[in-house]
Amino acid sequence: MKKIIIFITTLSFFLPLYSEEETEETVKNFNIRFFTNSPIQNIEMTAMMDGKQVGKEVSYDANSTMSAGVSFSYKWLGLTYSRTAGSLKDEEDFGKTKSRDYQLYIYQKKFGADIFYQKYEGYYLSNPTDFGYLEGDAETKRSDIKVRNLGANLYYSFSDDFSLSECFKQMENNYKSSGSPLISLSINEFNISGNSSLIPESAQAYYGDFADYRGGKYRSISAGGGYAYLKTTQSNLYASAALMASLGYMNSKENLHIREIESHSLAINVNLKFSAGYSSEYFYAGLTAFGFLNSTSKTTKNDETSTDISCMGGMVELFAGIRF
Repeated sequence: MKKIIIFITTLSFFLPLYSEEETEETVKNFNIRFFTNSPIQNIEMTAMMDGKQVGKEVSYDANSTMSAGVSFSYKWLGLTYSRTAGSLKDEEDFGKTKSRDYQLYIYQKKFGADIFYQKYEGYYLSNPTDFGYLEGDAETKRSDIKVRNLGANLYYSFSDDFSLSECFKQMENNYKSSGSPLISLSINEFNISGNSSLIPESAQAYYGDFADYRGGKYRSISAGGGYAYLKTTQSNLYASAALMASLGYMNSKENLHIREIESHSLAINVNLKFSAGYSSEYFYAGLTAFGFLNSTSKTTKNDETSTDISCMGGMVELFAGIRF
């Protein structure tokens, strides 16, 4: 996986050199962006039999934190640094989540890339009453659950009037409403781990061989497409949205405590991005949000049940920046 990420990073550096030249009227060399944000992280496991859900789904959330940070970009290359300010929910009832988030991004008019590393440690059971627990019970707080997400997303726009750097990162402003079909490629390694089963004891009878599921390593590559649109006004207000979906291949290695199983399956990836605010030639500010869903279904060889495993995540962010 490391070799793939290195390849994608190298490709991301060199592809912009061959793309169209930007006009100096719309692009500034430097961009500084200040932000505060809150991530959203969720893991869900659902037992299925004959295509129907049996029992209650098991859902874990991270105790989201508020973070503050700054991003710098020069022309098409940027990076982000942030620090955590504190938990949003009471740590006595929901535990504490430790997080790390590093991002490198590359955006020009038609080409864009996000390269990221995220690590979250500490989750809580978000539906405890379904399994006989109360909010804040020791069994509902899982400081041992860890999630690591490493990957890269590449985007390409087909329209000459549309700009990915403007729509996704506000790195330029051309005062023009426009939209474009997009194609995307995603490469991802997602890891879940826990010291004991993630399935509560009262629900384990529904999960067959996955009753002692303690996590897994999921490597996927998927391709797809979508559409993005940017709406601007004469008063420098804007709103943008992009929806992308992709299908591909996933290699999985699940830890069932007494054994590890490896399987191959379909990878499903859905991404949604939204932003709105004010953007003039030099100054911009607003709100942005994005979300993703990664999902797969697992069945062991002699098991009548299947287990759907999904990870949902995202971010809500307030930002202000200057171009010069």
